[in-house]
Amino acid sequence: MLGRPVPFEAVSAEQWKSEVEGYIPGPYADALLDYWAATEGLPVEVTDTVEQLTGHPARPFETWVADHAADFGATA
Repeated sequence: MLGRPVPFEAVSAEQWKSEVEGYIPGPYADALLDYWAATEGLPVEVTDTVEQLTGHPARPFETWVADHAADFGATA
């Protein structure tokens, strides 16, 4: 959609904890890391929570990207 590659750099759990130190207390950071590791690759339940809260159905991510492409210096 952007017409150019978007760089992505994976970080280790230790790097992430270092980056969020001061924002997320250590025990909570560890709990998040444990949760993410335990749920990696598992399907996520699809709910209608967005519609319940906003009165409008959720949009697909692809639609959001197209709607915001200019915010990232690209055209849709």
